[in-house]
Amino acid sequence: MSMKLRLFKPKIQSKLTLAFLFMGLIPMLLSTIIVVKLNAKRVDREIRNKLENASQEFRRVIEDYQEKAKLRAEIIIRSPEFRREDLPTLEKLTTTQPLRPPGTGKPTIIWEPGRMEGMDYTKEKAEATETILLIEVFQSKALAGSAVLPVWKNGKVVGNLIVAYLLERGFTEYLENLTGVSVRIDSEPLFTKGESKEIGDIPFTPQIREKVLKEKSSYYDEKAIFKGEPYQALYQPLLGNDGRVKGVIFFGVSKRYTFKSAVGAGQFWF
Repeated sequence: MSMKLRLFKPKIQSKLTLAFLFMGLIPMLLSTIIVVKLNAKRVDREIRNKLENASQEFRRVIEDYQEKAKLRAEIIIRSPEFRREDLPTLEKLTTTQPLRPPGTGKPTIIWEPGRMEGMDYTKEKAEATETILLIEVFQSKALAGSAVLPVWKNGKVVGNLIVAYLLERGFTEYLENLTGVSVRIDSEPLFTKGESKEIGDIPFTPQIREKVLKEKSSYYDEKAIFKGEPYQALYQPLLGNDGRVKGVIFFGVSKRYTFKSAVGAGQFWF
């Protein structure tokens, strides 16, 4: 006759088995949660750095545009041909005149008669002012990294020569490829009319309005929405030399990326 040795009753044995399972799983799950949280913080820092680096790269490119625009404007104004042939015609104009329109693959050049708001005309000088302008040419508006050079004649300002590098779609695509983040740029009229306005397909919340428009500061948003998806984003005002907000730039990274990165480090615990 065979005998089966039973140390515990079936119910007790089942409970002990479950207890051992829980004792093994709970520390494993806790470890995974801790690792994921720690990694999420690390990824968040990396994303912030990525957005800040994109912002710095943008400033570098804008400064490069403005320096080129300034140099170009000063070369034109010193040209004998400009003084002899172009200026006599330009100084008679009362409306904005494109000298080189957009779409040529070169910087846009514009003649602006009279005096421009925010410019310093206290003394005659042949030096251009670097700034960000909202350029309107052929019923189209765009922000531009620019240089403005007042043109004097007989001690009087007759107009301004503007050299501008437009910050259009091609520019944002270039920045996206350069930095690896989503980039959007919009100008003042697109987001200051009414509280419900958006920056393209990005909601412009009251907090962003307060920080970017009124305080003229950067704003980091962990809960931004872009194309209907959650993003981590950095908003920055684009200021002209007059101190006014001419536009806003959005740098964003999808939270799909941050979630995958945060969870990825915890996968070896399973």
